[in-house]
Amino acid sequence: MSPGVPRDAQRVTVIIPTVGRSGLLEDTLRSLHESGARVGEVIVVDGDAESSSLAVVEHAAIAYPGLNVRHLRSARGLCRQRNLAVLEAVGEIIVFLDDDVWVEAPGIERLTAAFADPGVLGATGHTIEPSPRRVSLKHSRLRRLLPGGRHEGRMTPSGYPNRLRDVHRDHDVEFMNGCWMAVRTDVARRLGFDEALEETGGYALAEDEDFGYRVSRLGRVRFVAAARLEHRNMGFASADQRAFNRAMVLNRAYLFRKSFVPTRPARAHFAMMLAVFLVHRLLNADWRGVRGLIEGLGEIRADARGRR
Repeated sequence: MSPGVPRDAQRVTVIIPTVGRSGLLEDTLRSLHESGARVGEVIVVDGDAESSSLAVVEHAAIAYPGLNVRHLRSARGLCRQRNLAVLEAVGEIIVFLDDDVWVEAPGIERLTAAFADPGVLGATGHTIEPSPRRVSLKHSRLRRLLPGGRHEGRMTPSGYPNRLRDVHRDHDVEFMNGCWMAVRTDVARRLGFDEALEETGGYALAEDEDFGYRVSRLGRVRFVAAARLEHRNMGFASADQRAFNRAMVLNRAYLFRKSFVPTRPARAHFAMMLAVFLVHRLLNADWRGVRGLIEGLGEIRADARGRR
């Protein structure tokens, strides 16, 4: 870390995992610079065997010396990449960004200001992202009608997040958005990201919700309304929807077994949420997504029979 970086900035490490998206990464680093972000270091952790982001990082290190950008090679996998970078971080607070975001000024400072309260272990901000589908699901009224659906910012007993509806004020929450979240470094090292979530064939799905929920079991997690960021969500747009939806079902079933009590009402809620996902895909004429959901459901049923 550069000795010329102010002490208050040195306490913040930004971690950006990336794989083969140099153009997007370049914009993300530029947004950090233009926002005037006060950070001690930025670690770009590259899961590409060809280290395709290296040239972008080398350019940013010269063009934006105040960011102290450095490149870290890693095996591919979002959780693996984050876990490796967490061990390398020197800041007291880590801010995780995706490689396809634009940070609004002074977003980093507003997000990390939450840690002035010693009881706060994690923080997330207001993420603005376009819906890639004609009919959106994240904030649908149908989800709110299900049991527990009115408790915004909380996880349901079956492990699904109840998204915030009021994004214009701060809240205590139980999950974070992986493209825009911060955590105390010692907590990140203690908990880590669950690399089992990469075994379903996806880059990782719901790993941020799992990580945020586990942080919330140890202390407060804050949603900071004024900390704004634009997320292009390019990973979803380029994903194979059949594989994406299959992995989503398998990962959510795994997290349900891992962190929640499988009572009869909780199992019923889990099944209802899968039905909501299916209806949503049908309304969007997402036939590959429908097929992936059905395949994932078949696999979790077969797994349940095998564990009896």
